[in-house]
Amino acid sequence: MSAILANAVRARNDRYINRLGEDMGKYLSFLSVMSRFHKYPAEDLASFAMEVPATFSAVASAETWERHFGRIIDTKAKGVTLVRDNDRTHYYDVSETVPVSLGAPEVTLWHYDDTAHRPFLDAVVPGNADTEAKVSAIVAEQVKGLSARPADRRLITLSTTAVVLERMGLPASDTIRQIARLSLNGRNMHNITEQTQKSSQRILDAVQQSVTRGRAEEADLNLPENNPLLSVFGVVTANLPEHQEEDERESIVNYRLNHELQTIITSNYGLSALAGRMIAVVKGRGSGDNVQCQRILSRICGMCYIVEVGGRDFRMEGK
Repeated sequence: MSAILANAVRARNDRYINRLGEDMGKYLSFLSVMSRFHKYPAEDLASFAMEVPATFSAVASAETWERHFGRIIDTKAKGVTLVRDNDRTHYYDVSETVPVSLGAPEVTLWHYDDTAHRPFLDAVVPGNADTEAKVSAIVAEQVKGLSARPADRRLITLSTTAVVLERMGLPASDTIRQIARLSLNGRNMHNITEQTQKSSQRILDAVQQSVTRGRAEEADLNLPENNPLLSVFGVVTANLPEHQEEDERESIVNYRLNHELQTIITSNYGLSALAGRMIAVVKGRGSGDNVQCQRILSRICGMCYIVEVGGRDFRMEGK
């Protein structure tokens, strides 16, 4: 039964993508959805386009919300239907979740900041062109190597540009008008939407993760300028006196977040458990407060991808 339901969702999404070539308005709406959820593949985006209201902003599985963000699904939640492991499942927006406790970290979304991210664009595309022009140049470079007909490559280029600009909060109206003048008839919409999504994700991920070099705002942090990877919990605070740990961690996290520096953060706790642990330690020392701990975790969630490492401990094998 699970496979049957999953196949039904796939067939529905397949029909939706095929029919994008019949309706320019629907295709432009699809690109707008892609700009909000650019990390999801085109097949998933079809579900988003059909089911997700404009108010949705951050979507994940119920397990992810609970395990990594300390949030559970509201009883009235509807979510969006996706296919995972040949089974139909539902993903939910943050607005459909509620925090389990006060220690649950805030959910923050990445936004383009010209001060922080413009140096990356300037490094890739030198010159004094405006941000929109630099984005267009980056997209053109990304797309030119695709195996596609010249007409399709132009549509993919313009579509990717529109998605990236809209996700960055920049004007995309001129690009959208250029798309609207093209014909979608006879095009392979599966290939076009797939290539547009992949190109958009590559560019947006690069902008989000771009590293801008500079000296520490606080001289006493003594952060190494040329060390792009830093393990905040595993290395930096290892030898600090207890009363300095929370302030030092927050200063380091803030600096690396503001300067878009790549950072590795390791912990044996999930986010919810880590919040509880940090709060317990702070209370035990009689210093700091819950808000400071939540603030640190909120910034970590905004700057990092969560990679969970599970399975058996190899050191325990045969014991």
